[in-house]
Amino acid sequence: MKSIISNFSRLSVAPSKSRFSINSINHRSYSRLADFYNNTLRDDLTILQYNYKSEKLDQYINEKNLNELSSGSDSSATADVSANSNPNSEVSSPIKKKALTETERLLNKNVRKIPGILDMDGLNSARVESVTVHIRMKEALGNKNNILSGLMALQCITGERPEVVKARSDAAAWKLRKGMPISAKVTLTGESMYIFIDKLVETVLPRLKEWDGLKVNSGDGLGNFSLGFTPAALGLFTEIEAVYDMFPIIYGLMVNIKTTARRNSEGRLLLSGLKLPFVVPRPRAAPPKRRSKRSN
Repeated sequence: MKSIISNFSRLSVAPSKSRFSINSINHRSYSRLADFYNNTLRDDLTILQYNYKSEKLDQYINEKNLNELSSGSDSSATADVSANSNPNSEVSSPIKKKALTETERLLNKNVRKIPGILDMDGLNSARVESVTVHIRMKEALGNKNNILSGLMALQCITGERPEVVKARSDAAAWKLRKGMPISAKVTLTGESMYIFIDKLVETVLPRLKEWDGLKVNSGDGLGNFSLGFTPAALGLFTEIEAVYDMFPIIYGLMVNIKTTARRNSEGRLLLSGLKLPFVVPRPRAAPPKRRSKRSN
């Protein structure tokens, strides 16, 4: 295995001082998507999710409720005023009897510690933090040379050197031993992250025939999303199309997008602004009813 990794390191493009090296071109390239987020999308997200709070505004609302109460308004205003004055008090309301929302359901289901929701402003607007591209290579269990195809494919589409992921435990059913290479991954940040998302959205996704988009109910509850693609999607990258016949095996890939959003709704709003489509799952058609055979 060490010889295979060493061969891959020799195949990788070494950093060069020349202005025409691949690494220098990758780091100095212009990201249209990053410029669009910084100049347009970030301001739009802040305006859509901004929650304005002011002490004078709260005082005005309380005085207005008191005036309506004194003028003989509905008795329910008393509960509203008491709730505003004492936020710890619980007031019985028919709204609590409704079904749980998506956020409440995920908060009850997720066992991890959920961060508190902060007020939206221009400093903490949602943004993409990192993108992890992962390829699982089960063919490498039988022949370790097959791992080179996945490593070179990842380096072609991301411009970064991938990291080999090894098994942490043994699995006799899969003939897997601890320490065997099973997959590879690349974590992208900064300009390279936006360049990859731009290629994925503009080049790969429009040419996929059997992929409608991300489901609306997808996500981990904290604004992070995962996209899985078949081997056909890897062949649609322009870097792979030019040398497609040079790869013995084409693998599928998994793309994990990590954002700074606090909830799935904020993450969907951010990714939809980056042209990632979200679709409502189609309801399954009911199976046709079988006609009972009549006895003669």
